[in-house]
Amino acid sequence: MKHLIICILTVSIIACKEQESADLILINGDILTLDDNMSSATTLAVLDDKIVDVGGEDLLSKWKGDQTEVLDLGGSFVMPGLIEGHGHYSGLGRSLQILDFLDAKSWQDIVDMVEEKVKDQEPGTWIVGGGWHQEKWTEAPDEHIHGYPLHLSLSAISPENPVLLYHASGHALYANKAAMDQAGINKETSDPAGGEIVRDVQGNAIGVFEERAQGLIQRAYAAYEETLPDTVRTRQWFDGVKQAANLCLTKGITSFQDAGSSFEEIERYSQLANAGQLDLRLWVMIRHSAEMMKGKLNAFPLIGLGNQHLTVRAIKSEVDGALGSFGAWLLEPYSDKPDFMGQNTTSVEEVRNIAELAFDHGLQLCVH
Repeated sequence: MKHLIICILTVSIIACKEQESADLILINGDILTLDDNMSSATTLAVLDDKIVDVGGEDLLSKWKGDQTEVLDLGGSFVMPGLIEGHGHYSGLGRSLQILDFLDAKSWQDIVDMVEEKVKDQEPGTWIVGGGWHQEKWTEAPDEHIHGYPLHLSLSAISPENPVLLYHASGHALYANKAAMDQAGINKETSDPAGGEIVRDVQGNAIGVFEERAQGLIQRAYAAYEETLPDTVRTRQWFDGVKQAANLCLTKGITSFQDAGSSFEEIERYSQLANAGQLDLRLWVMIRHSAEMMKGKLNAFPLIGLGNQHLTVRAIKSEVDGALGSFGAWLLEPYSDKPDFMGQNTTSVEEVRNIAELAFDHGLQLCVH
């Protein structure tokens, strides 16, 4: 009986509290609630950046106060924001700054776009693009290995500008001769663990680098970037994430789960969040080797920085790659590459070491 009396008194006290006023009320809307008991509504009340009530016009008298902003939607449609469940936020921003091949119908389309870009670039400047996918082309290249064209046509139109073009999956890249020369790629260059340099029958690199082999070209590109002023690289990064935010918001994406960011990027996201300049809610996974993360995880997890706009509470690892670049680690050989079963891109031992770090620091482990 004591417990029953306490419950009744508690409810009574809550009921007697004065109703708070909403900060914002949306009226005259076509509001999708995703609630089976009330699938649509016309009015929505917001308090402290949270939806506190949804329903009909009666909410106006219930929640309106002297400081409440009332916004008449004039019948406009309203729905919950979309959540991007697996993306790369800064990578999305970067993709908006480089050549975009998502709509390319052929290898020639890509060569033509790069050739046009070469015209206004100084010799030695790297040309970067992404989004190509050989299985989406309407016509196959004249010469190819597993659907990948040879680098010859790309190298011919860009002899003095290294070219780096990312596969749509992000698990392979294409490089021209100038890029391969800067990376020191030749017949004797061995495949790194977890990656493959695609070669012709003579053993020459055709320009495609799958999974971990991408690092051979990426390191050469990183060396080039190091020659650029820090201010230029920093401005490029912040401009990229701003463009990513704008694109997401135009598509109705209000929350984004970022599948792997460096400590440096997380520090920048924290700066934006604390300054009220992070336009989306980010849920971020840390991505480094176990060795690099040792002794650096005591500050994590970070939860709800910048008015719930930034949370970092997971670590990203992987055991294989993607299907489009023959990197997915299969139980049986690929039907279109019968002698190959994919790539183990990160050793099981390394994944175990990362898992132990995640466990010790109360972080979620996310494995590709």
